Amino acid sequence: PLTRYFVARECALRGGQVKGIAEDFTETLHSYDWPGNVRELANAVAAAIARAGEDPVLYAAHLPPHVRVPLARATAAGNMTPDAQSNGEESVTHACGMDAPFAPMREMREKFEKAYLDELVHRAEGDVETACRLSGLSRPHIYTLLKKHALTLRQTPQ
Repeated sequence: PLTRYFVARECALRGGQVKGIAEDFTETLHSYDWPGNVRELANAVAAAIARAGEDPVLYAAHLPPHVRVPLARATAAGNMTPDAQSNGEESVTHACGMDAPFAPMREMREKFEKAYLDELVHRAEGDVETACRLSGLSRPHIYTLLKKHALTLRQTPQ
C-alpha cells in the first residue's frame, strides 16, 4: 500500500498517468532491507518513475541499482547448478532469466551490453535523443558504446 501511495503521488507530481507495478518490482522492494526506511522507499520509487519514462508499468529494472542488485546477486548465487550435459562446467541462471554457461565477467558484460544496445536502438527507432532519454546515458557515451559494438543510430537534426 505504501508503494502504491508513493507511485500515485509521484505520478501526480509529474502530471502523468499512474503507472502499474509489475510483480518483479514488488518482489525486489520486499527483498530489500530499507535502512533508510520510508524516505528511502519514496526516493527509490521516484527514481524508478524517472527511469521508466513513458513506460506504463514499473519493473525491477527501473529501481536504483543499490535496491535491485542485492536481489539479483542473491538469485544468481543461489541458482548456480552443475550443467548436466557438459563436462562439469557450471551454469548460472541470471537475473534476466537466461541460462548461460558460466563465463568470465568481462565476456558476459560485453554480451549484455551488446544486447542492451541492440534493444535500445530498436526502441529508440534510431533516434539519438530518444536513446539518451531511454538509457539515461549521455550522447558521447552512447556513441562510444555504439562504436565499440559496431552499431549506429541516425542523428537528429539540430
